[in-house]
Amino acid sequence: GSADTDAVNVGQLKVTDAQVSQNTQSITNLNNQVTNLDTRVTNIENGIGDIVTTGSTKYFKTNTDGVDASAQGKDSVAIGSGSIAAADNSVALGTGSVATEENTISVG
Repeated sequence: GSADTDAVNVGQLKVTDAQVSQNTQSITNLNNQVTNLDTRVTNIENGIGDIVTTGSTKYFKTNTDGVDASAQGKDSVAIGSGSIAAADNSVALGTGSVATEENTISVG
């Protein structure tokens, strides 16, 4: 039956109990995944905070109060005070270095 006053047998309770156990395990698994994700996000936040605070990562350090670098070209990289990577796929390394031709590296 399905009325509020209908009786329930043990077999019906076992089916319901099994479903509740399965749902509880799924919730536990989801909680663990969220906790792991939260830990990873916290680690990323800490790493970004370190970069912002110190201007460096473990294998890359800077020590400057000069003009910002400028990577203007598509897929370009500029590293160094006042360095400019103006062309596509160019790299400018060092203070005042300027890369104006595509696919070039300028070291200054």
